[in-house]
Amino acid sequence: MARIIFAGYLVRYPLGGYAWQMAHYLLGFRSLGHDIWFYEDTGELNCDFAYNPLTNEFAPAYEYGITATTNFFRKIGFEDRWVFFDIARGLKHGPGAHRIETLLREVIHYISLLVKISARPGRACRLVVIRGIQLVNL
Repeated sequence: MARIIFAGYLVRYPLGGYAWQMAHYLLGFRSLGHDIWFYEDTGELNCDFAYNPLTNEFAPAYEYGITATTNFFRKIGFEDRWVFFDIARGLKHGPGAHRIETLLREVIHYISLLVKISARPGRACRLVVIRGIQLVNL
């Protein structure tokens, strides 16, 4: 099947509803036989603030979100298929961090859930942005 990068918002807003929303898409595409990866970055919208529900603060600190994302993806069997890119600091986190450039080069479908991210696939691919229930092909 196809390689898909699914872009979302989880490290910067690590709450249950967001996590399960990502899980539904990731697990659904995987169950259909696709090679799917989760990707998030701090880029396009210049949005480097992350929410920490333990302190109720927004700050450019990702430790809590990275830990929460790691633990959540481990529970749903996705522990090795995600990347978070802190563009301002040039730091990549997650088990796929060392191969994100390859993934972006080889991707067939690039699906974004309500977020605009700065990563651009390295070849022609289908870009789909999901807004609510409307699919917008760009």
